[in-house]
Amino acid sequence: EYVNKKAKTLLSTIMHNYAAFDISTIDGFNHRLIRTFAYDLKLPINFEVELDTEALLNEAVDSLIAKAGTDKKLTKILIDFAIEKADDDKSWDISNDLNKIAKKLTNENDIPHLKEALKDKTLDDFESLKTSLIKQIKSTEDNLYELAITVLKLITDNNLEFSDFSNSYLPKFFEKLSLKDFNVSLNLKWQEKIETDNLYPKRVSQETASIIDGIQPTIINVFYKVKELIFHIKFLKAIYKNVTPLSVLNAINTELQLIKDNENKLLISEFNTLISNQLKDQPTPFIYERIGEKFKHYFIDEFQDTSIKQ
Repeated sequence: EYVNKKAKTLLSTIMHNYAAFDISTIDGFNHRLIRTFAYDLKLPINFEVELDTEALLNEAVDSLIAKAGTDKKLTKILIDFAIEKADDDKSWDISNDLNKIAKKLTNENDIPHLKEALKDKTLDDFESLKTSLIKQIKSTEDNLYELAITVLKLITDNNLEFSDFSNSYLPKFFEKLSLKDFNVSLNLKWQEKIETDNLYPKRVSQETASIIDGIQPTIINVFYKVKELIFHIKFLKAIYKNVTPLSVLNAINTELQLIKDNENKLLISEFNTLISNQLKDQPTPFIYERIGEKFKHYFIDEFQDTSIKQ
C-alpha cells in the first residue's frame, strides 16, 4: 500500500513538473559535475570524455611497443618483461600481458595506490630498486649460509654424527642451507617442537644426549634467526618479481597521460576520484550553487528520508 501510494504521488509530481524531470546515468551525472568544476579541477574547458576506456589503454600500449628499439631504457624493460614471462613458462609475446596489466590504471581499487607508487618515478628509479633488492637478497643468503655453517661446525666440534639426531632431520636441514639451497620447509613437526622435545632418539648414549642438550639452546637460537631470514628472502623476491611489471605499468601510464593531454581526453573511470577529491571538503550550499537549482530540488525534495540522504 505504501509503494502504491508513493508511486501515485511521484507520477503526479513528474507529470506536473515535467520540465524539471531528468533521468541520467551515474556516469552522465558525474559528467555534468566534472563540466561544472572543470576550472577547479584544472581541466581544459573543451575536454572530451572517453567512454571506451579499453580502446584508449590499447592505444597507449601500442604507442609504448612502437618505441621499442628507439628508447634504450624502455627497450631493456620490455625485454626483461618478456624474459621473466618466458622463465615462468609463459609466452614471450608481451602485448597480451601489457593490455591486461594496463587495466589496473582504471581500476578504482588500484588507482589510489598506483598513483602514489608511480608518482614522479622514472625507469631509472625502478632499475635502482631492482639493484638494491638483488644486493639485499645476496646479503641475506650469505647470512643464512654463515648461520648454517655455524650449526654444522657446532655438531662437528662436539664429535656428533648426523645419525645422533632424530632421523637426521636437523643436521640435514642446515646442510641443505650450507649448499645454498634455501627452498626448505618451515612447518615440519620437529621444527614446531624444537624447544620442547629432545633432538635425539632414545638409542643414543647418555653422554651424547648430554652434549646435544648442551648445544640445543644455541641451535634453537640459530634456527629462529634462519627462519626469519628465509621469510625475509621470500619477501624480497616477491617484491623483485613485481618490479618489472610495475615499471612497465609506469611506462604505460606515461603514454596514456600523453595521449590524454594531446587529445584533451578524460577517462570516464577517473570521474569518481576527481569529484570526490574536489567536493569532499566543500559545504553543501556551495555544491548547490555550482550545479544549479534543478539539482538542488532533486537532492532536497526527493530525498527527505534521512537514511536515503545518507
